[in-house]
Amino acid sequence: MNLVLQHIKILLVPSLWGEAFGQVVVDAMLRGIPVIASDLGGLTEAKLGVPYLLPVNPIREYVNKPLAAPAPVIPEQNIEPWISAIQRLTTDRTHYNAISQQSYQASHQFLNSLSSKPFIEYIERVEMQRNMNEKKNSGQLSELSSNQLKHEHLARKMSQLSIEQRALLRTRLENRTLEKK
Repeated sequence: MNLVLQHIKILLVPSLWGEAFGQVVVDAMLRGIPVIASDLGGLTEAKLGVPYLLPVNPIREYVNKPLAAPAPVIPEQNIEPWISAIQRLTTDRTHYNAISQQSYQASHQFLNSLSSKPFIEYIERVEMQRNMNEKKNSGQLSELSSNQLKHEHLARKMSQLSIEQRALLRTRLENRTLEKK
């Protein structure tokens, strides 16, 4: 991606159908490249609130052709907003720099917010629920409280950690305790 984006000053993403997230938008923004994109589908999310989401008339129908894939019918487009955006970004250096900086900051903030933690927590909840169901089916649930099940689950998870991972966890917990004081 670097080879392609290193020579680009503005990225145009004029999609006419509801794209998924639009990773190319974030990839460009991570490099401070202003992106002009369609206000459609996942591109609206991928722009991360930075200006230049422009209207398009999306593809709504396809024509069937014998022995070929259906062909999209491209609706007429108003390209004036696109021309205006390109002209402003190419002629107003201060504006270009501001959008470049906003793009860089928003994309890096987004990147730094990504975490596997919600996924891991979800898997742990599913595992705990499965364990509770197994205990319920075997008649053991009535003997155990919810807190006991959570404690048992955490103890099992702790036993799966390596010595190094346990030491790191202990250090982080001690640091967190010191921060609260």
